[in-house]
Amino acid sequence: MEINENKKILLEKIARDYDLDLLILFGSQVTGKTHKESDFDIGYVSKKDITVEDHVKMHPILMNVLGIKSELLISLTDIKTAPPLLLKEMFEKEKHIVLYTKDRTTYDEYAIYSMKNYLDSKPLFDLRDFLIDKYFAQNA
Repeated sequence: MEINENKKILLEKIARDYDLDLLILFGSQVTGKTHKESDFDIGYVSKKDITVEDHVKMHPILMNVLGIKSELLISLTDIKTAPPLLLKEMFEKEKHIVLYTKDRTTYDEYAIYSMKNYLDSKPLFDLRDFLIDKYFAQNA
């Protein structure tokens, strides 16, 4: 997806209106592995709590800016509260596009936070995988 100057200006306005420090597009729309019902996964960081009402208001604005045809095809995720595996996916190299960032430091902080959060949780994922494998080995 190309973010031209007009889109950048509109995305900056959205960021100002909702106190956003970071706005990224991630997932299938970036990797190109889409189908007709693929949604647009958008992660954000805001200084304030984004309410359900704010989400509803942001949908048509983002639809217009990004050329999305249906509100059902937008998924907004608060990066600060996203689970570790989703965070890891959001910030993996070449799997996201920065739509807006207040500054490079803000982006870097959350990219590092996403990896740290994943690495802190990895022993739990490994234990889960081990227990699942053990269960199926015993019950096969």
